[in-house]
This record gives sequence, C-alpha cells and structure tokens, in this order.
Amino acid sequence: MTYCTLCHSGVAWDPVVNGKRLHFRLAGINNGNALLRDEETQTVWQQSTGEAIYGPLKGTHLKMIHSDEMSFALWEREETGGDVLKPDERWVKEYDGRDWEAQVEKTPAMVDTKSSGIEAHRLMLGVERGGNFKAYPLATVMEAKFVQDRVGGQPALIVVAQDGASIRVFDPAELMFTPMENGMRDDATGSTWNFKGCAVKGKLAGRCLMQIDAFKDYWFDWMNHHPGTAVFKG
Repeated sequence: MTYCTLCHSGVAWDPVVNGKRLHFRLAGINNGNALLRDEETQTVWQQSTGEAIYGPLKGTHLKMIHSDEMSFALWEREETGGDVLKPDERWVKEYDGRDWEAQVEKTPAMVDTKSSGIEAHRLMLGVERGGNFKAYPLATVMEAKFVQDRVGGQPALIVVAQDGASIRVFDPAELMFTPMENGMRDDATGSTWNFKGCAVKGKLAGRCLMQIDAFKDYWFDWMNHHPGTAVFKG
C-alpha cells in the first residue's frame, strides 16, 4: 500500500516481481511524486505508476492491486469483520496534521501545467481503460454524483456513494443507468443496483459490473505520468 502526500495518490501494488517478493522503502521524490526502492535489487520505482525508473529492473511495471478509497463507515458496513491498520501511537507526532492538504496546495509544483489551463493542484480522479487515460476533476464528480462517459471509446460509469465521499468506477457493459436515492437502476431492465455494482433486484439480480481501477491524483502528477490524457469537460 503506497501513498504520496505531495500528490495525493494512494495506490496498491503487487510486490511480487518475476516470482520474487520485494520489500520497499521510501527513497525520495521525483517531480513531486514519491520514489520507492526495493531492498532486494535497489531498483527505484515511481509510486503513482509502479514503473521502475532506475536500477536492474528498470522498465518493469508493478501490477496494480484493485483498491477503493472510501469512508470507513461505508467500508465497515460492506466488509464486516475486516482488519484495520491503526496509527502507531509511538509516531503520532510525526503524522501530518488535518490541514496537510491545504498546506501542500500552497507549495510550488515541480511540473508546469500552465499550457493545460488547469491548476497544478486540481484534484483529479484518474481512470484508465485499455491503455487510454482520462482525468475527471474531483469537484465536478462530487457535484454530479453520477457520470456516464467513455474513456478511449470504452464506457465508464462513475458513481458517488450516498455518503458523499466514496467513489467507484465501473464498466457498465453498455447498459445505461439512472441514479436512485440509494443506488441506481438500469434503463434496459429496470433492475436495481447497489454501490458495489451488483444488481440486487429485478431481471439482472445477482449480476455484478466489473470495477475499473481509478485513483485520486493532483493534476500535475497525473499529467506528467499520463501524457496525452483526456480531461473530462462535463
């Protein structure tokens, strides 16, 4: 599990490379994004892309493990009995304060985003489909709560949970949906679907949509590591 406080990117990576389990430590910063170094080969990896950029494994990519960034209350309801990584009381004083985002936004970005017309610290929801990338301004997504779009020609459905904080992205399988107070309804069959992307009532009950990997990232970092990315204008 990795998180970069300077660019807001939280990503889970499979630490097994070529059949060998690697162990990682924070190694530094590159253009505002954290660098990791594995102890076994001393290769340096980019946190938000999982790419090895220096060392014996240069050019290798870690495999992303799907994860959700969501409120604890909603996660607890969905995953009863799940484990929680608690703060280490010995190091509480070293943790960033609650105002860390506001402080980070005041720092100069290492990547120039002026030509894009988008502020460097605009928080985006980055989505990838079939090697194509698209960035969705998080504020726009949170206001809309429900976005049906296409990424590289492939459909994508972005849903904000009733808690107003948790977000998931699905492959709608060419179905069109209408939001409901506590879920959504597909227009083809009228089946009711929950926030897990599973139909719980109607003709399609028991069917679940495939979830698409997505994570929050400041624009300067997403733009830097995803050249040619599209940007949602809705």
